[in-house]
Amino acid sequence: RDVIKTGDMILVDLTSWPTLKEDINSFIDEIKSFQKDQFDSWCSEYIDELDTGDLSLKTDEQVIFFENGKLMRVSYNTKLVGLTRDCRQLGVLGFPIPQKILKANTLAKKFAGQAMHLSRIASFHNTIGDRMIVSQRPMMLEAAVGLAQLVKEQTDMTWTDTERIGSYIQKLREHTDKLARQNNMLASYHKQVKEKVMTLMNTDLLRQQPKWKETLKEIRLIMAQVEQNGFTNLKSWRAHWDRQLYKALEHQYQVRLEALNEHLPEIQVDLIYRQ
Repeated sequence: RDVIKTGDMILVDLTSWPTLKEDINSFIDEIKSFQKDQFDSWCSEYIDELDTGDLSLKTDEQVIFFENGKLMRVSYNTKLVGLTRDCRQLGVLGFPIPQKILKANTLAKKFAGQAMHLSRIASFHNTIGDRMIVSQRPMMLEAAVGLAQLVKEQTDMTWTDTERIGSYIQKLREHTDKLARQNNMLASYHKQVKEKVMTLMNTDLLRQQPKWKETLKEIRLIMAQVEQNGFTNLKSWRAHWDRQLYKALEHQYQVRLEALNEHLPEIQVDLIYRQ
């Protein structure tokens, strides 16, 4: 419309302007028709899904459930997120959204915040095992079991229990934050030991024995710090690093044996000839 208005002001003296103006109006009509078809299709699709129950939030459903007995899932339909976004954008543009869709959107927005927090917690719960270092998993057992018990004891909550859900999310956050901090702490200790073992790989066992002894002492100190921080079940982790230290020691033996003649003192041999 602005193009036509401007054209009427500055292009009116051109003989081709009426034809161009007609083409522009035709194009505008095509856009309006396409826009209407797309909006009608959008409305029809969502209404059909609401009628069939594919797109709904049943407030009497359990908020969380377990898939295959171990994966935590949230019963909030992820399609509702798209519905809320679409309704917000179309509403700003002034489209007449049907009441049935607006009603579903209002219900979806009411629980969207809690559903988002629960989804993040569920993702953490389902993937934390993969983020743990294998040899450190026994050390995280107590915290992991605590989180699992907390998750499973509240499977009877429904979306109508808003206050109960809020309290439950707070408890879950505290447990997941604790678990994440412990995992990050243990990963940091693991990295420190790794760096020291890698140093020993390139430390001459014959010429730098004091450095070997000092590094081993530092590794033992790190292990002691882990225990002082309240972690137990270090057997698997200790065994892992015992094997890595054995590899470093074996590597040094192989390398130094090959060059042993370079480090041996000179041996003087006397030859005596007798007649």
